[in-house]
Amino acid sequence: MQPPQLSSRGHPRQRRGSGILPDSVAVLAVAAAVMALTLLPYLAALQLAEPGDVFSGFIWGVDDGNVYLSWIRQASEGHILLANQYTTDPQNPHFFNLFLLFAGLLCRITGLAPIYVFHGLRILGGVFMLSSFYWLVSLLTADRWVRWAALGLAALGSGLGWVVVLVDAAGTRLGIHPVDVGVNWQVQPEAVTFLSALLNPLFITSMGLICLTLGHALIALEQKRLRSAVGAGVLLLILGNIHSYDVFAIHATLGLWIIYGLLTRRYSFGQAALAYAAIFFISAPAPLWSYWAANLDPSYVVKAMTPTPSAGFVNYLVGYGLLVVFGTIGAAEVFSGPGGTAGPDASHAPVNGTTAPLSPGLLRFAIFWAAANSVMLGLPVSFQRKLVEGLHMPIAILAGVGVVYLARLITNRAAAAGKLQTVKERMALTVVAAIVICLPSNTLLVSQCMENVKTNNGLLLHVLAPPVYLSADYANVASWLADHTTEDDVVLSSSLFGNHIPAAAPCKVYAGHWAETLDFVGKLRDVRRFYDTASNADERLGLVATRILPDYVIVGPYERLIGGSYAGSQDDADLLDATAGFLEPVFTSGDVTVLKASFYLD
Repeated sequence: MQPPQLSSRGHPRQRRGSGILPDSVAVLAVAAAVMALTLLPYLAALQLAEPGDVFSGFIWGVDDGNVYLSWIRQASEGHILLANQYTTDPQNPHFFNLFLLFAGLLCRITGLAPIYVFHGLRILGGVFMLSSFYWLVSLLTADRWVRWAALGLAALGSGLGWVVVLVDAAGTRLGIHPVDVGVNWQVQPEAVTFLSALLNPLFITSMGLICLTLGHALIALEQKRLRSAVGAGVLLLILGNIHSYDVFAIHATLGLWIIYGLLTRRYSFGQAALAYAAIFFISAPAPLWSYWAANLDPSYVVKAMTPTPSAGFVNYLVGYGLLVVFGTIGAAEVFSGPGGTAGPDASHAPVNGTTAPLSPGLLRFAIFWAAANSVMLGLPVSFQRKLVEGLHMPIAILAGVGVVYLARLITNRAAAAGKLQTVKERMALTVVAAIVICLPSNTLLVSQCMENVKTNNGLLLHVLAPPVYLSADYANVASWLADHTTEDDVVLSSSLFGNHIPAAAPCKVYAGHWAETLDFVGKLRDVRRFYDTASNADERLGLVATRILPDYVIVGPYERLIGGSYAGSQDDADLLDATAGFLEPVFTSGDVTVLKASFYLD
């Protein structure tokens, strides 16, 4: 048996395919384990449900989650162009999304409820993303320590938001709102891979498509392979359809990298132009459709203009925390190596399938990716905040390089002494330790989610976050609406219940979502006036007959709450008496009653 080959610094060289398991199997096992971990909070939430309560299926972002379910339900019923059920304003639906249509198709084929398909795709999307990420990193470097460190940091790493939370809890307000946690501010799951895997199948699947698109684009550029450019274009076409915001960062990244490649004579102009042209023109229909469809629908244009500004440099910097520190070290190491390699173990053998790096210097691509994605956060567009998606991945790649560089410094003496097993153990321990110290914010976020689950989002009532659990009475009303309403019907209720209705029923709601409901603040004002115990019959009739125009009105605990009533049945009786001339009870389940507008009665 030949002794292990050593690098110039005495470290054992990495052999492709070495290890107990082939990389592909090991990566799938790790990805499956991570996604199994994300199931635990949902199982806990099921156990915390009070008898009779119905779990919505969300531990965070119930409001946005129900919007996705409304679209999936529409798709399951055969709709191709999906409508906004959270607004009663005029609309001309042209929202076409392959991911949601596929989810709806699965519902129709399997008979499963949208929430089960939602989480099934979340699990599969997480495995897909982590596998795609590892494949992309494998194109950039042969160093398996870097590959695995990057995968671990991408899968589980986060920032220093937990420190800010602890300091704030101690009474010192820093005025910082990092994107990796959320106490009295809004966490941003698109910014952190684990949070996307925990919460949203569309986000995590989009991240996987980003990796595949960039990987095939690099193959096209490095190997002058037009077929790979076509593949990258098709992938970007799909990505542009299901999550159009990501297209901006993709083009910025490829543009910067190609400019660098031309300046360094890595690529010829003709080679780069042909590859990029293929990618651009094949993927162009997706953003063109989005622009055309949005301008056909006045309500969509208004919704798209809802400002969602970036969190700001400091909040992103703290939100990525130690990953930025490790990534800075990694970026310095990448540029200091010959041709941009990541240390002596980054051998660049000829391509063998997709398991070997393409060519020297490709780790520098991660630097350009991180830079381009960061610049996108300053674009003067209304959806600025959403452009952060994907930024976590190049930072994790560079952080993986930085962690492995530090690990080799720690093990230099043992390597020089030929203690190969000691080197291996210490390298592994250092990589694992780096991942662990980047975990706390993710752990804290899950803890925050579970605190809100325990209170049924009572702690978030001040921002009108919909409940995690619906009472049996409200769940029965939602089922009744599913069976007795049409797409043209309008339901008036508290936004706390109104947010849940479109997930189950085809009708529209007057107020149900802070962004999807156009003029949400104004419509909430109407809702409060109608349910306000101080309003008389004439005021309520004026609202429903001239402004709200509902087909159905819900009266229950949440409606009493928004109207300032806590007396219960007596206030319900007063409201029913006051509206007897124009609202008629048609269904009751315990504390909740459905009224139908009398001028719509047959």
